[in-house]
Amino acid sequence: PIFDTQPAASVLGYGDHMGYARLMQHVLNVDLDKSQSRTNWAKRPLNQAQLDYAIDDVRYLAQAYPIIRDKLISQQRLDWLDADFAHFSNPNLYAINAEARWKKVKGLQVLKRQQLAILRELAAWREHLAEEKNLPRRWLIKDEILIDLARQQPKDEQSIADMRGINAPKTKKYHKIWLECIKKGLSLPPSEWPEINRRKKTTAKQNKIIDILMTALNIRADELGVTPAVITTRKKIASMVQEKRQTLSDDWRGALVNDLFNEILSGKKILAVENGKAVIKAV
Repeated sequence: PIFDTQPAASVLGYGDHMGYARLMQHVLNVDLDKSQSRTNWAKRPLNQAQLDYAIDDVRYLAQAYPIIRDKLISQQRLDWLDADFAHFSNPNLYAINAEARWKKVKGLQVLKRQQLAILRELAAWREHLAEEKNLPRRWLIKDEILIDLARQQPKDEQSIADMRGINAPKTKKYHKIWLECIKKGLSLPPSEWPEINRRKKTTAKQNKIIDILMTALNIRADELGVTPAVITTRKKIASMVQEKRQTLSDDWRGALVNDLFNEILSGKKILAVENGKAVIKAV
């Protein structure tokens, strides 16, 4: 089974996305050396300082794990994370579908459907290249470049070289295949163009409801000693309001606020101020 210390720490109230070094300081009172955090790990051989730094990255986990786990048990929160950790154990979570990678490209909302077809080809190509070279995809080609290629649809290599943000000497070796991706995307019939869920903007009325629920969320999170983001986000609450749902979700996060949200939306509870503090009161 997998046990992820970062979400476990957030559930215990250590804050969102706490780094390994800070967590070890909180749990074990150990100060880790950060001098090698910017080192070039591709260079060999590694010196002793680099080796020690790399070992430190895992050496304290075995000591921290039982402490964190015991705290979760004592606060009756270990079961909150069971489904999350089981999800991490699913091999399908780590299988990369290159043909679906376009959905993760930042900024795709500005593209029309035919342009998305081009982006799909370009993103799949980049994914295969990143796997082949064992490098982060954005180190090879930034998302912004893929978006611009899909939107501008250059017709030849010179047009690509003239695009803003293109480092022609560095990317020239890719220009021909980019043109092939663009050509393939343009050749597809409308029935094969991808679609994205373009969520409508929330109305002024909906925003007022969202603000109320966000305040209720903050109060609930404060009661639990965690940050609101541990439970949910404004974006997810907005989806709930737009879809006219009375509850947030069916998982442990929803269990923490579903009844509260339902009671507020149905008028059974209201927000109030007592002694300068926001509170939730029954009507």
